Formats: sequence, structure tokens, C-alpha cells
Amino acid sequence: LIEQEKYIHEIDDVITYNNMLRKKEDESFTKGEKKGLKKGLLEGTYKQKLESAQRMKRNGLPIEDIMFYTGLTREEVEAIPV
Repeated sequence: LIEQEKYIHEIDDVITYNNMLRKKEDESFTKGEKKGLKKGLLEGTYKQKLESAQRMKRNGLPIEDIMFYTGLTREEVEAIPV
């Protein structure tokens, strides 16, 4: 019983420590860093859409289908080089 209580206290200590680390990690990101990360993710997603659309266009998919699957506009799809 004493060993079990000791084990439970050790687990509580580990959980508390992990929560403290998580909180510090969250605090370490400034608003600017979060905004930059979000912008980078959006740009990466857009680039992936363009690359996918280019492959679809090369394979002869209709522009309407490419627009549907990528969420790009007609103008964006038409501007993609083949």
C-alpha cells in the first residue's frame, strides 16, 4: 500500500512537471511567432494546391474539376503553366 501511494505521488509529480513544461512552451510563442507560423502554413497549403492543380491540368482534368478539388478560382487555375 505504501509503495502504491509513493507511485501515485510520483505520477502526480510527472504530470505536474509536464503541464508546467507545456505552459512554458505556450508562453514562449509570441503573438508574432504564432502569426508567422499561421502565415507560413497558409502559404504552404496554397503552394500545395497550385502543385496539385498543375498535375491535374497536365493530366487533362477539366478546369471545373480542378477548381472543385483544389478550391482555386478559374483565374488561378488558368494561370498555372502546364
